[in-house]
Amino acid sequence: MEAWHSNIVGSIPLRARINYDHLKRAAGANYEYLGWCCRNLVELLIWELYVTSSKDNARRLFEDYVIDTEHLAKNLGNLLQIFATEPNAELDKNLELLAKQESILREERAQCSLAADSKYLDVGKIAKELGMGAAFASMNRILSKLVHPTSLSLLLILPPDPDAQLRTFMFRMGLIAAKDGLDVFCEYLKSLEVDTALIADASFSCVSTLRPRK
Repeated sequence: MEAWHSNIVGSIPLRARINYDHLKRAAGANYEYLGWCCRNLVELLIWELYVTSSKDNARRLFEDYVIDTEHLAKNLGNLLQIFATEPNAELDKNLELLAKQESILREERAQCSLAADSKYLDVGKIAKELGMGAAFASMNRILSKLVHPTSLSLLLILPPDPDAQLRTFMFRMGLIAAKDGLDVFCEYLKSLEVDTALIADASFSCVSTLRPRK
């Protein structure tokens, strides 16, 4: 497996492990934190399914970093211009640095398979392609209402029983997504004849799944 391929496939379970640790800490914390962890794990499951379904998909997500970094550099430059009340050496230095980075990114884009008008991958559209569109859309709408500072998240105070039910729902969804993602990763490694004995944990079984039915 080429370096770029192992990097993108392997980076997802590493991020899932970080978010799983967050999920455990968030179980008794505020709704925003718990919802954020859960949503991240669901999205990471979608990316894991996407990159392990074909090498072309893995390459496309890997190259998406060019688009993401282009947007980052462009908006950093815009922000510097907005808050700069008058010309100064530090501002010029930072703008020059960003210009150099944008030049490097243009070279990177020219060397990869991205079309000039390529947009960043939309996780909702990818979920739909994978057969998870409806489930992801519903979960994302629920979790987004709690993750973002919406009127609901600002004012929501629940009695003990509904509070426990909401927390259980988010924790359970995050846990299932984390386990699904691990299973997908292990299945992919086994297809490459890689020993997964140190990764797969048979003591943790979960009958529920968010994965699309085959």
